[in-house]
Order: sequence, then structure tokens, then C-alpha cells
Amino acid sequence: MSAYMDASAAGGKNVIVMLAPIQACYSHPIAVCDGNLATKQDIEGWAKLIGPGTGKLYVHMYNGNAYGFLPQPSFNAMQPNVQFLRDNNVSGIFGFGVTILPEQQLRSYILAKLYWNPDVDVEKVTNEFLTAVYGKRSEERRVGKGCRSRLSPD
Repeated sequence: MSAYMDASAAGGKNVIVMLAPIQACYSHPIAVCDGNLATKQDIEGWAKLIGPGTGKLYVHMYNGNAYGFLPQPSFNAMQPNVQFLRDNNVSGIFGFGVTILPEQQLRSYILAKLYWNPDVDVEKVTNEFLTAVYGKRSEERRVGKGCRSRLSPD
């Protein structure tokens, strides 16, 4: 665990731990990205320390790019990250994001669905959003200007 964490605070009945991994790479899944080793260890460490079923571990996820409001290539990492948090006893997620660009609005919509059900079919949710917003032009939006594929780092 990181040196700045005080493990003694986790034992209080009135204490909720909120991790805020601003240094994490959100373009790749936390569980597999070398740049996320410290974040992964922090979450796993706190999950083990607090224990399952306590409802006392929350994470602040920086899902958007606040630097110049540019798109952030994180679509392929969103579902694995939410599943990783669920699997590590995280009971609350504060999802930071910017919703100026259409791609950011799509990201917010997908994340809202993932927060309710980490195993949701992301392709279905993406199609649902694009159809609701763009109607008959939804396929053109998906392929032409792109959305998830264009904003993926790999």
C-alpha cells in the first residue's frame, strides 16, 4: 500500500475509505497495465484490509480528460475497470468526467450502465445510445467519425 495511506483509519465503524488514483492509466485496464501496478496494489490492499461486504471502500475514477477537454482513449478499459473494482469489494464509484463532446457523452452513458451492472453488454449499450441520439444516422456516426474504436489506444 502507498505510504500516504493510514491503515488504522479503516477500522472505524464511521469511516469510509475513498481512493483517488489520479496517477492511474485509464487507457488500459487497471488489472493488466504496467502503469497501473501501484493503483492495482492500493485497491487490492485496501480491499483486503477492509474486507468484503462492509460497504466501506469507494474509488474516485478519473474517466475523462480534464486537460483541454480532449477525448480520452479509455473505452476498452471501462468495463474491465468497473469489474475489477467490483471484484475487489468496492461498493461506491465516483466517476469524474467531462461531457462536452459527443464521445464524452457516450462514455458517461456507458459508465452509468456499467455502474449498475458491470457485466452489461457494452456493444448493445453503445448501439442504444447512438440510435437514441443519432437515429437513422447512428451507423454512420459509429463508422464515419467513429466513437469507441477511434478512442481506443490499441
